Amino acid sequence: MHSVEIHEDVLRHLWSKQYLDPERLTTLDGRKLKVIAPGVLNRGGGPDFRDGVIILDGQTFRGDIEFHRTADDWNVHLHNTDPKYNSVILHVVLHSSPGAGATMSACGRSIPVLAIDEFLSSSIEKVVEHAIRDEHLSRSAPLRCLDCNDEVSTDVLEQWIQRLYRERLK
Repeated sequence: MHSVEIHEDVLRHLWSKQYLDPERLTTLDGRKLKVIAPGVLNRGGGPDFRDGVIILDGQTFRGDIEFHRTADDWNVHLHNTDPKYNSVILHVVLHSSPGAGATMSACGRSIPVLAIDEFLSSSIEKVVEHAIRDEHLSRSAPLRCLDCNDEVSTDVLEQWIQRLYRERLK
């Protein structure tokens, strides 16, 4: 499976579920990396994850994390000139690109790069299968409160629906 076939959403899922071997993580420039918190997925503009926490060679960093298929995509997407990406502490890519330049923020700071292909907990095909299964389960699983609905009286439900109706009309 080639990197062009893998959507960045899958990479973000791999990151959020941490399908990685945490003992071996190192950045492309050889620094030891430990992920304390992968961050919160950002569905809006800007970096992919907010408020991640990593330890890089013993120093703790908190900030944003950005994902691409290759390190070159940072410049292709013009993040190197966009101040919204100045808070990025880690650039995560599927594959390292031979001859790729350093990942630089708009303010001129060098951002460490993690190429996850060599640190996956299983083959990329198996990890993608897990990601697809996880996504399917998350969308098809019943709501946790579903069983509690049977305990709510019809009077309460009718009052609630009427209240929602009135609020909607306003």
